[in-house]
Amino acid sequence: MATTTAATADDITDTVTLKITELMKEVQLDYSSQTTTFVNDVVSSIHNIINTIPDNLQVNADLAPKFVRDIGADKVEFKFKKPKAVEIGGSYAIQCVVKPDVNVDVFLVRCECLICVVSISGRNPGLTDIDIEKCEIYK
Repeated sequence: MATTTAATADDITDTVTLKITELMKEVQLDYSSQTTTFVNDVVSSIHNIINTIPDNLQVNADLAPKFVRDIGADKVEFKFKKPKAVEIGGSYAIQCVVKPDVNVDVFLVRCECLICVVSISGRNPGLTDIDIEKCEIYK
């Protein structure tokens, strides 16, 4: 006489939980101190390199041919302005990065740019009256 054993609800729940846990290990990035130190060091290196570029450097197509090509322009001229802040953002900042393609968004922030964008859009024309030094992002 053959005996059959029926799986209990707890056994099924434990199996599903185990499968989900193992799956999540395959796709979730490890946010250990070693990983975060590495990311912070890379972002600091980017910030340091940017700081070596002279402020108000006149940039043209000869200095940035790939940039001109990428934006589809015939010619480009602008002055380089250093960012006021370099911040990590996006999915890495909120610990939602999914492997295997790990990307870290780095934001280069200039308060003047944010003010110009907002005032140009017409959402808040009076915003241009704000003193740049009092911008909340730099406090």
